[in-house]
Amino acid sequence: MEQARILVIDDDDDVREILTTRLRRAGLDVMTASNGAAGLEAVGKFNPSCVLLDLMMPHMDGFDFLAALRAKHQLTLPVYVVTQRDDIDQSILHRLGAQGLITKTQALERNFAQQFSAEIGRPRHSDPLPAAA
Repeated sequence: MEQARILVIDDDDDVREILTTRLRRAGLDVMTASNGAAGLEAVGKFNPSCVLLDLMMPHMDGFDFLAALRAKHQLTLPVYVVTQRDDIDQSILHRLGAQGLITKTQALERNFAQQFSAEIGRPRHSDPLPAAA
């Protein structure tokens, strides 16, 4: 089985480093980008299995990244939004094609990489996110 390739897009150097280290220890191939524009370029070069995407970044934020990704690239590439914000309307993320929402607190927990590695190995549903109630 081919190693899953994860693209981590976040402007916080520490978050990128922690996620990269833990995901690699979980057996995943990881590439990083510090903003959405660099992330779009990396999608073409790295051909990731999925993306972990911060929302609030300079140059191109996560919302613009999602819209550009869906317009220019793969419509089926799973993107998980990783954010500190707790006021995100998940229906907007759903319409933009996000697979799920993960808080940064969850993503930075020690066991996240192992759980995420197991999760991305499971078959995906056609509906990326449940509609917000």
